[in-house]
Amino acid sequence: MKTNSPKKQTPFSDNFQIINKEVYEQTKEIFNCIICANIHKDPLVCSSCGSIFCGDCIKTWLKSYNTCPEGCKNNDISLTEINKSTKKILDKLKLRCKFGCELPFTSYSSHFDTCDKSKSDKELKCWNCNSNSYETRIRVKSEENLVNIKTENLISKIKNTEDSIQTLDIKEKGLQLKEKLEIQTNKSFFDNQILSLEKALNEKITIKNTIEKLIKEFEKGESISELNDKIDKLKLQQENSIKTIVDSFSTNYKEKELKLNALKNQLERFKRVLKKEKKEIKFKEQTLDEHSNSIISMVKINESLIASGSGDNSIKIWDLISSKCVKTLNGHDNSIKSLARLNDNVIASGSCKCIKIWNISTGVCTKTLNGHTHFINSLIILNDLYLASGSGDQTIKIWDIVNGACVKTFVGHVDEVITVIRLNDSELVSGSEDESIKVWNIKTAVCLKTLNGHSHFVNSLIKLDSNQIASGSADKSIKIWDVQNGICIKTLLGHNNSVKNLIVINNSLIASGSEDKSVKVWDLNSGVCVKTFTGHKSFVYAIIRLNDSQIASGSKDKSIKVWTI
Repeated sequence: MKTNSPKKQTPFSDNFQIINKEVYEQTKEIFNCIICANIHKDPLVCSSCGSIFCGDCIKTWLKSYNTCPEGCKNNDISLTEINKSTKKILDKLKLRCKFGCELPFTSYSSHFDTCDKSKSDKELKCWNCNSNSYETRIRVKSEENLVNIKTENLISKIKNTEDSIQTLDIKEKGLQLKEKLEIQTNKSFFDNQILSLEKALNEKITIKNTIEKLIKEFEKGESISELNDKIDKLKLQQENSIKTIVDSFSTNYKEKELKLNALKNQLERFKRVLKKEKKEIKFKEQTLDEHSNSIISMVKINESLIASGSGDNSIKIWDLISSKCVKTLNGHDNSIKSLARLNDNVIASGSCKCIKIWNISTGVCTKTLNGHTHFINSLIILNDLYLASGSGDQTIKIWDIVNGACVKTFVGHVDEVITVIRLNDSELVSGSEDESIKVWNIKTAVCLKTLNGHSHFVNSLIKLDSNQIASGSADKSIKIWDVQNGICIKTLLGHNNSVKNLIVINNSLIASGSEDKSVKVWDLNSGVCVKTFTGHKSFVYAIIRLNDSQIASGSKDKSIKVWTI
């Protein structure tokens, strides 16, 4: 489970300055430790989910827990050092030390071991305690001369006690629960709980100060047994305080969860009622043929408008009620391989090396996103601010729509990326001409799983539910996959040529377009083709769902056809 600890002043900000802050702001999630939420030091990576931690933070965590702080499904966490590609991204962040040296991010934790300017500076901060390193050395030397072997053994025991208290990590536990609850509870509930946590944290600090005071008392002559009794008493007090707070959180969470589930059920009932009341527009079966080249991509804009991208380098907006092209968008220098809808008035298009954002009302391109080195074969909208693209340059990129910047690149396929879909809030799935399907962590850009089974290009992917996807391939088959277990659970056969595109019609039906010039409708439960539409004179490259009973298809024969299921 991710912890969102509040930022605090660290030795990093005393000793280093970020030169290119825009790099940090765009990709700060890979620079910050999941546990302490600060810029990580000596980073280690969870090999299952790709989360990055400070080396000391995760080692402290593992003294009490055997699982990943992010809550990934593997029982035993396995840690690795950051790989070369992540290190390359990290080193894009440039730092300047307090003495003026410029250095890459991954060198900062050991910089002062070699920085000549720092060796004469007595004010350099110690990383662990934030104290003056020169004064620390003098104090330690003095203690070594004054304290005998028994005193050193006692101090070691006290230090172990402090470590034990620290590993309880009160603030982290509370904030973990806060994150889980904040989507379903109001602010006033959390304010009261956080006050309790801060009180407990203050008690922890008081206990630490008391232990330091006890050390001084011992040095003045107090017996070891008396000191040990006091330490044990303080430790018990701390453990009881933590248990009370955690129990309180757990009880309140269960109550809030029950209320939330009740509200969710009520909302679903309202949605079903609204859906029944909503009247769908039924279009006449028609053929639209104003493009001068192949129809390669299509997207539904609203209840009556669709867009088509063509090999004639244009995008056309069609009104299916009037059966007319109402606008043509020109600006690309090559075929339109992909389209995606942002809202009723904005779409995105992918062509050779660039993505364009269009205002439909004005017909104007408002932004161009550059970064790929080949055709953009697939576009998906992640939210109002970000979109993802799959390209013939073998990469997937995530883009900031507002400023047009590429914020993340996924590398792993060894041939063109043809199709990309979103599986959930944290995972993407891609299909490639390398015949594989890959599952990616959106946050870390790490490949979590590879699904193999097709014997030719993977041309299309669709999400069926939270754990199942379907894939269409140039090997003429459609496969249904259990993503979690990485296995193919069903294969649909019936096309005589490459399957180019798939869409979901409803919970039990999907449709496919093929280079065999047909569109087929499939029953997912039986795996049987229940309807075949023929009429196109060449390959069917694109299909879209219009409503529960109608679909549209675009073909190499330059036409769009509307079909009733």
